[in-house]
Amino acid sequence: MKPKVFSLLILVMVFALVAVAPMGKATGAEKIKLIMWHQQNQVDAREAFQALLNDFMAANPDVDIEQQIFNWVDVKPKVMAAIAAGTTPDTLQVIPDMLVPILDTGAVQSIDGLIKEIDAEVRIFDNAKAQYTKGGHIYAVPLFGIAQMLYYRKSYFEEAGLTKGPANWDELLAAAEKCHKPKAGRYGIGIPLAQTMYTDQVLWNFIVTAGGDIYDEKGSITFNTPEVVEALDMMKKLSKFSPPDSTNWVWEDANNALYQGNISMIFQFGHMSHEFAVNNPDKARDLLAVPVPKKRADGTLGMTNAFAIFTTDPVKREAVNRFWKFAMSPQQNAKFLGSISPGLMFPVTEAAGRLYLEQPGVKKYAYNIEPCLKVAAPTSKQYGFTHEYVPPSIGPIAAQNFMGAAVQKMILENLTPEKAAKWGQEQLEAVKVK
Repeated sequence: MKPKVFSLLILVMVFALVAVAPMGKATGAEKIKLIMWHQQNQVDAREAFQALLNDFMAANPDVDIEQQIFNWVDVKPKVMAAIAAGTTPDTLQVIPDMLVPILDTGAVQSIDGLIKEIDAEVRIFDNAKAQYTKGGHIYAVPLFGIAQMLYYRKSYFEEAGLTKGPANWDELLAAAEKCHKPKAGRYGIGIPLAQTMYTDQVLWNFIVTAGGDIYDEKGSITFNTPEVVEALDMMKKLSKFSPPDSTNWVWEDANNALYQGNISMIFQFGHMSHEFAVNNPDKARDLLAVPVPKKRADGTLGMTNAFAIFTTDPVKREAVNRFWKFAMSPQQNAKFLGSISPGLMFPVTEAAGRLYLEQPGVKKYAYNIEPCLKVAAPTSKQYGFTHEYVPPSIGPIAAQNFMGAAVQKMILENLTPEKAAKWGQEQLEAVKVK
């Protein structure tokens, strides 16, 4: 073959290869495709997740991650069906009680090595990791937490001669009494007294700050104890300063009472500053927050949201690990959480927490969110997940709100706290686990 003809043939082959190669995509190995399931289906959360994924994919062009969004009710049966069919996502958002039955299937991978690498950079709070630890192994990456604080109306406190929010139970009870003006349609505090999750949560605030629990390390019920009796007694004392219809309250009822100016204090999650400002734009700074008042210990109701990893493929596993190290970096974690409802989801590392307070949507409410980061974030606990052994009964106990039932019975039937604790102990012990 003549040299010119050979050279022309080579050029033709090169142009042919260029013509069939996809535009904008490197030739060679295909991208690693990952699927993420999560349940944050509000618009700002969907957009925040997509921005996080986009940032990661821009920095890691060999990986393609797709988010698929469900609601909390539908996702549980879908996950179990996917496990049975072998079609699980690569990573899945979980909360502590949701992970328990998933762990029993053996489908979730332990991630001790990954957590060790993340901890070396940012140090995740121990209480966040504890909710996903079993048998000495960690099974999910803690991405963010939510926790309750005590919110109070500054102007109502000033009218009552109070200059700061309560730090302990005695101050809380005194403030509720001083701010109580039922004839004017204003009550000292709004607390839920119904058989609902909200009542469970507020009661737990008092149990944990009294130094109590509802289980011991072996999984035995500890509801009929001096600490729980003290917590029930505090609920009963405060009930005298709560609106009469709070025996039927769910979250929305308490929130509306606050927005309308009918209550002076409320236990609620970190988004309350923003929500109150939306409903009372001219009075936004009148709502202030302090950590849950304590009797013996710092603490509050708090739940860590995390992501479990299913994939066993070594290539995908490396890519998933890479993503979670990226997502937990202080800059990315703060940017991601700061794009969602301000204050609702807080970082579970100090490094990200400092940057989180500087995010535009968060900064305007930093006066309330900072106390949450300093006290609630590292000390919050979720009932049933305070010890490494998680009793199977926590599922039905939480689902049926037996803790709230004890409170409601105490109020409606005027039981002593001691009798309510004894009744509650019997109900919790009677729970049958299938």
